[in-house]
Amino acid sequence: MPPSLDTSQTVDPFILDVITYYVRMGTQPIYFQMYTVKIFFSDLSQDSAEDIFLTELKVKIQDSKLPKDGFSPRRKGTAEGPGAELSLCYQKALLSHRTREVTISLRATGLVLKALPASDTEDHTCLNVNVTEVVKSSNLAGRSFSTVTNSFRTASIQIQSQDQRLLTLWLDKDNRRTFRDVVRFEVAPCPEPCSGTQKSKALWLGSHQQKETERTKAKPKPLLMPINTFSGIVQ
Repeated sequence: MPPSLDTSQTVDPFILDVITYYVRMGTQPIYFQMYTVKIFFSDLSQDSAEDIFLTELKVKIQDSKLPKDGFSPRRKGTAEGPGAELSLCYQKALLSHRTREVTISLRATGLVLKALPASDTEDHTCLNVNVTEVVKSSNLAGRSFSTVTNSFRTASIQIQSQDQRLLTLWLDKDNRRTFRDVVRFEVAPCPEPCSGTQKSKALWLGSHQQKETERTKAKPKPLLMPINTFSGIVQ
């Protein structure tokens, strides 16, 4: 007896039709840069971790503090206040497509590193970093703190907590990719596999056509993820 089909549940073909239409008509790809992040924890016995993200990396300051004999002791003379004292070292992206290394220290309550541009006019291969910085002010009533958001663009960045505050990293808004008790992390463009391997280059010199072979190290190519769209622009 042939098996009978279960018709108790009807399937709405709308979602299938939308996916089929998108796959057929979305033929204009946009290439987004993927980023790799290397994470170092407060527990020295714990190995560092590596992961990648495509959309954003969010940094929060934990309420818990590092023990006094931990990885990064608090610096003397640092004023108490909200957030954590952070050290940032990054390659600043300029309009001339040149890079300039910048190293700063500031107190912040959080950071967001966005890999996707806010508009189609922005560079798709740069991180947009938004830092919520703590500003200290003194008046007759005493000392007060306020926050201001600073933004800059970079290709790579290293961030380390300079006091006893620990960090929590949240990748691509995915709760399963949350890292706690972080003291330092490094973000850089994710290279293509095997793009940095050595290759030989042949040069012909002089009238005797002597062949000279030199070993050169190829510059790693960035790993880009194509996402098909209808118009080829960021919506």
